[in-house]
Order: sequence, then structure tokens, then C-alpha cells
Amino acid sequence: MTPDPALDAAIRRSRHLLFTFDGPIRRVDPGKPVDPITPTAPHIHEALSACRETGRSAVVITPKPLIDVPAYLDTYDLFTLVTVIAASISDAVSTLEAPPADCLLITNSPADIKAAQAGGTLSLGYARTPDDAAHLVDAGASAVVYRMADLALRLRARVADGSSESPQPN
Repeated sequence: MTPDPALDAAIRRSRHLLFTFDGPIRRVDPGKPVDPITPTAPHIHEALSACRETGRSAVVITPKPLIDVPAYLDTYDLFTLVTVIAASISDAVSTLEAPPADCLLITNSPADIKAAQAGGTLSLGYARTPDDAAHLVDAGASAVVYRMADLALRLRARVADGSSESPQPN
């Protein structure tokens, strides 16, 4: 794993990871077979599991109808790994009863990065290309990852190297 002090610092101080989700969602109808589509972010299961393993809350933030999201998450065995489903960063922070500075927003949207900054929350850009990463950094992302698997590895490495089993207070 390549050293990334900014990413490590953001992870170290974050007790709650807020994952934005604005990808496609299909209503899951009971009794009907589910189309075998993969979740929007490959390796999201590993990232959410790593949150749980390291004592962090995993929050899904989505503008999608909240009634559809649990069924979607359950379809991909993600629902039990999620602590809160919220419509916005402020809703998530309020529900968690957490200071914004204890949260880390993971998003692929420059607008969400700016919203996190405005609310006092750290942000981690999730990029698919170097151009995406540049836009996220320009918007103010604390750091960038290209794969959710990399985020999971970073979270787990904090425990494996004995650095910390739980997030450090600010």
C-alpha cells in the first residue's frame, strides 16, 4: 500500500463514514427474481464490512426514495452493514448525534465535497479516472481513492498495524 498521509489522517479521525449513493436503483418486488446487477461501487461490501470491523458507523446518503434503498441494499447483502440511511449529510450527522468533524463523506461528486466542507465534514473523493480525481481535489477533497477495496484496506490496516482499533478523537 502506497503511503498517503492525507488519507490516513482522514481515516484516523473519522468515527462515521458517509457513503453517497445516487446510482441506479431497481425496485425489488417480493416473489420476482432479481436481475443480477452489481452494486454501483465494486467492493462496497468490503468497505462497509471494514467500517464495522473497525468500530465505525457506515451511513448511506441518497436522494433516492428511502423506501427503495433498504430493499436494494438487502439484495446485495449490504443492509446489515449500514447503520443509517439518510437523505443528506446534515440528516446523517443529526441521526448519528455526531459532530460533523467525526464524519468522513465518501463521494464521487464535487458538489457533495463542497457540501461536506460547508457542514464541517471531511471528504474523500471516489474517482474512476485521474480527471475525476482532479475535479474532486479541486472541489476540496481531503484525499482520493480509486477503489472501495483500497478504502477497506486502509481501514483494516489501521487495526493490523496496531495503530488503532477505533478512530482517534480530534
